[in-house]
Amino acid sequence: MNRLNRQHKDKVTQFRSITGASDKQAIDCLKQAGWSVEGGIEVFFSLGMQGSSALDTHAMEQLYLKYKDPHQDMILADGISRLCDDLAVEPTDIVMVRGPASSAVAWQRSNAVAATAVDLSAAA
Repeated sequence: MNRLNRQHKDKVTQFRSITGASDKQAIDCLKQAGWSVEGGIEVFFSLGMQGSSALDTHAMEQLYLKYKDPHQDMILADGISRLCDDLAVEPTDIVMVRGPASSAVAWQRSNAVAATAVDLSAAA
């Protein structure tokens, strides 16, 4: 990662915070996608690479907390809008409506923290 320019390093960091991928996985996926974070995420999930990276539940919870509504235990339209801003995509972009990002950031608490799918297309 030392050979990457600042912009590419930032994209690797953003990619890893969303996917939990390793540096190598992030760089490989981003290169395949022409350094597009959204495209890299699509590559990551379409190749099934998420099974080969350890899920960092703390990082996922922090990601959820960043976008969740302050009064409800869920991500609402405002949180989805902030997520889209952070990813530099429109909420109606196919990456958000049908891509892997549509199920990547939602959490529901019961006895343990567990990942849950959220239909982001409802916010579009």
